[in-house]
Amino acid sequence: MPVGSGNLDQANWGLDVTITTRQSDDHDEVFRLVIPPMLSFVSGFVDTTGFLGFSGLLTSQVTGSFVAAGAAFVRPEPGLAAKLLAIPMFMVGAVFMTLLVARLRRRKSDPMPAALVMVAVLIGLFLAAAVVGGEFITAETPMGLTAAILAFVAMGSQSALVRGLFKGSVPANFMTGNVTQVAVETTDLVLARLGLLHVGDQDADAARVKAAGAQLKILIPMIVSFLIGAMISAHAFIAVGFWSLLLATGLVIAAALWSSHKG
Repeated sequence: MPVGSGNLDQANWGLDVTITTRQSDDHDEVFRLVIPPMLSFVSGFVDTTGFLGFSGLLTSQVTGSFVAAGAAFVRPEPGLAAKLLAIPMFMVGAVFMTLLVARLRRRKSDPMPAALVMVAVLIGLFLAAAVVGGEFITAETPMGLTAAILAFVAMGSQSALVRGLFKGSVPANFMTGNVTQVAVETTDLVLARLGLLHVGDQDADAARVKAAGAQLKILIPMIVSFLIGAMISAHAFIAVGFWSLLLATGLVIAAALWSSHKG
């Protein structure tokens, strides 16, 4: 495998190292194919809702929060406190989810239903806080800041859920890495098919074609789902405001119910 591809595989949440050390709970193949892209849809949906509802606040894209933190030294912006809180609050969500999964696994229980319920509850609380905040809510009002924090925690917990419970999947909200990986895998696949990746080693080229194809089948649905979630969220928010989050909450609840009847 080329150096570039191998490094990206490990950097992309340590898919080859970390996740393979975690046990895979007994859910059927269809569930494991459908739920990660659905959660990516939810990430795009919630992210867009926060962006439109709080004037550019990205609830699941922590990279933007680092940029806001750096820019604050020369040009403070409205809602800066919420943007800076995104980093630690996202981490809090990931920590809570990791602790929940670890506790349930120690008890020999399937963590999937409870993990999904936790995400649904947090998104629901985000909705509740935003609605209570009223028509003129902003990230600078107390209730708006509370809603933003709940959104960060929700997306952090969902991010950890996908990482810890879906072996071999990719992030549901880290589209920069996913798009980069698509570019790398596609390039390697084309080069390997042309015999230009491992010159003179047909077996290595064939193996790389197979591996790249398998990875693209995981990556592309995640990216497309995130984009569709963002597009639908934009229209839904214009129509009904933060109430649109009922769709995201309902989808995660449906996934939790499905997971409780694992195959």
